Amino acid sequence: MRTVANQITPTKTSFGGFNLNIRKRMEIRRQRIRLGELSDHMLRDIGITRDQAMREADRPFWDPPHPLR
Repeated sequence: MRTVANQITPTKTSFGGFNLNIRKRMEIRRQRIRLGELSDHMLRDIGITRDQAMREADRPFWDPPHPLR
C-alpha cells in the first residue's frame, strides 16, 4: 500500500541526490583545475606527466573519472 509519505519521499531523495551529484561534479572540476596548475616537479611526485594532467584537467565537469556514488 502506498501512502502520501511514500509518494513524497522519492521526490525529496531525488532532489537531495541531484544536489549531491552537482556538488560532487563541482568538486571534480575544482580538482581538475588545480591539477592543471601543478608544477612539473609536483606532477612527477604524484607519478603523472604534464600531458596526462592536462588531458584530465581539460575533461568537462559532466565526465567523472569514475561513476558517482
